[in-house]
Amino acid sequence: FFFKQKTAYEISTRDWSSDVCSSDLEYSKIFDSMECTGSEKFDGVDCYVVKSTKTNWKPVLDYFEKSTGLHRGTREMVAVEQGEFESVTTYKDYRDVEGVKFSFASATTIGPQVMEFQIASVKLNPKIDSKLFDLPEKVKELKK
Repeated sequence: FFFKQKTAYEISTRDWSSDVCSSDLEYSKIFDSMECTGSEKFDGVDCYVVKSTKTNWKPVLDYFEKSTGLHRGTREMVAVEQGEFESVTTYKDYRDVEGVKFSFASATTIGPQVMEFQIASVKLNPKIDSKLFDLPEKVKELKK
């Protein structure tokens, strides 16, 4: 099971999904419309269903837990070498980090393939040594 090389159209219409960290925050800028279409169970949890649409795109369904508002998953269609498949992503193991809930486990199923992700730690606004951004000496030499 291999992903196919994306066409220019696929890249232009799906570019938003590559920005995993901020895509949830920018949905209103990405989609033409978003509406709550009802409720249903997703991964065994009672959820509200939010349908997001954009011209020439297939709808994206997001599931938000009724009791907490946490994002429990996403269902959408993706194009791969073998054709179009449903992609289902689930988010679990929410933990509090400085007052903000983060999912520390997720899984994406596309056709027969399942990809699982585990996050070891989340640090908000950590102090970063600015020397980490200094150019290596060999690169500095190239600039001369």
